[in-house]
Amino acid sequence: MKRCSIWAAVLSASVAVPFAGCSHMPTAMLPSSAREKVLDSKMVVAQDLENKKELEKAKKAYETIYKADPKRALACHRLAIVSYRLGEHEEALKYFSKAQELTPENAELLSDYGYALYKMKKYKQAEEVLTKSVGFDPKSERAITRLATVLGMQGKMQESYTQLCKFSSPAEAHEIVAHLHSERGEKQQALNRYQQALAISKIETSRDLKPGSKAYEQNEQLLKRVEQNIAQLSSDPTLKSTQSDMKMVNHSQQKKQES
Repeated sequence: MKRCSIWAAVLSASVAVPFAGCSHMPTAMLPSSAREKVLDSKMVVAQDLENKKELEKAKKAYETIYKADPKRALACHRLAIVSYRLGEHEEALKYFSKAQELTPENAELLSDYGYALYKMKKYKQAEEVLTKSVGFDPKSERAITRLATVLGMQGKMQESYTQLCKFSSPAEAHEIVAHLHSERGEKQQALNRYQQALAISKIETSRDLKPGSKAYEQNEQLLKRVEQNIAQLSSDPTLKSTQSDMKMVNHSQQKKQES
């Protein structure tokens, strides 16, 4: 099913300040300032391995850094992400929790933590963590989108729609909520939301958008996606059966009222 890009750059790599030198001595034997510089240098190496998707090596590198300095929150954060990507989910949650203890107001960390919880279908916990993330960084589209998705997956569609409208147009928000309904197997509700998105997009095209503008082109793309999804859902035999049953119920109720 066609959809807008909800998860662009999901677990982004943080950037450490590069530094080289003093790596020939055991880290624990170095003076404090030199020790920090060596660990900074090792962080660069670890993140380079992570970016190259050499995750096992990256994890060992992060573990070495974290063991040398258990208060280094970024190493703990990246350990959580690498562990998650390796499929070691419970270990990832352990590192996320420790990183949160070290930097409880780190919105990016909380966003990644909440996303991991969401992927593990721990929706209530994910909502709590992502709500905190959005609270610390109300302008983060990534955190807001993740929170909206978690809300939607719990059936809190109006709350999800409200969050999405913070940075999306009403039509775009309806489209995403429609997708969330589809994820939950709620095909009729998804169809209704897609139809709302279509109606709003057509109004915007006729009233406010200048042909050839970026906003116009984006709206045209949205219209195309939504029309395709409406066509796909409308041809779904299970949805047709449901609609037929609803018509029969409504007809029966109407006849009772008339009699």
